[in-house]
Amino acid sequence: MTKREFVILADLQSNSRELAIACEQAGAQSIILHFNDDNSHGSRFGSLDIEEQSLRDCIGSVDTSLGIWIGDSRPLDTLVWEKCVALGFSFVIMQAHHMPTFVWKDNRIPKFVGIGPGYILEQVRTLAEFQEVSSLVASLTPPSGHGLPLNLFDVATLKLITTLSKKPVLYSTQRKVRIEDVGLLAGEGCSGLILKGSNYGETTGEFKENITKFKAVSSQEHQSP
Repeated sequence: MTKREFVILADLQSNSRELAIACEQAGAQSIILHFNDDNSHGSRFGSLDIEEQSLRDCIGSVDTSLGIWIGDSRPLDTLVWEKCVALGFSFVIMQAHHMPTFVWKDNRIPKFVGIGPGYILEQVRTLAEFQEVSSLVASLTPPSGHGLPLNLFDVATLKLITTLSKKPVLYSTQRKVRIEDVGLLAGEGCSGLILKGSNYGETTGEFKENITKFKAVSSQEHQSP
């Protein structure tokens, strides 16, 4: 991924084989699974031991690249991390203030580093300068704003981050981004959207349909001069 691309990633509401297959069929460039995470979409994802079989079912069912989002509901130690890496994910997402140094410095897997409310600009700039960081993930919305429409302040903050960052910046859709917003976000330097199932699909079919629509618009945007 480069700063010139605009990609669509599907962030699953559960580690579901059915959902993963639907997202691949819809054209998502990557699919994101979870463990140790009680805060994504209002869903609860258990430890790696609890989620492992579901993760393996998804991995064995799609050819699209799969990323793993690791939350902070349980401590991440080196033994769990080694089991995670062995599963063969294409990238890992963690908030910067959750990511242990043994993950950050592991060159076996690309790191997409999340930045959240309260990060200062110097921290954002420095994170983007580390060679181990492949991309920044802007998760900027406090829980009270989840599911509400994208607003001008969100866009201004995102533009500031893309200007500071030497790496691609993905926007995690805690806010409700409209299809019509894709061109706007791309124009402000955003490199793609992480579409959260909680905002874009109460059913597998609805999520698949929304991914298809966003993917079509993003492809047009990528082809624009």
